[in-house]
Amino acid sequence: MYVTVQFKNKQLVFGGRTYDYEVVGDVPKTGDVIRMLSEDGTKAVCNGTRVKVVDVKPTSTFSIQKIKAVQSSMDEPSLSSRS
Repeated sequence: MYVTVQFKNKQLVFGGRTYDYEVVGDVPKTGDVIRMLSEDGTKAVCNGTRVKVVDVKPTSTFSIQKIKAVQSSMDEPSLSSRS
């Protein structure tokens, strides 16, 4: 399955251009906020920033890479502020 995601801006609002990723493992639902990890789950994709899933679809012609999706929320601290 493929997900279409939007990144957040500096005001923490999701919007703008969308990007497609192929999901390995559990597929998130539309509206979920996730973090993207490498296919094997060992490395953060796009610096581990939170993204919003705006669509889930069976095929995509513009998929960027394979990812593992990890549930997150906007209340969770950023990875860079963790000790």
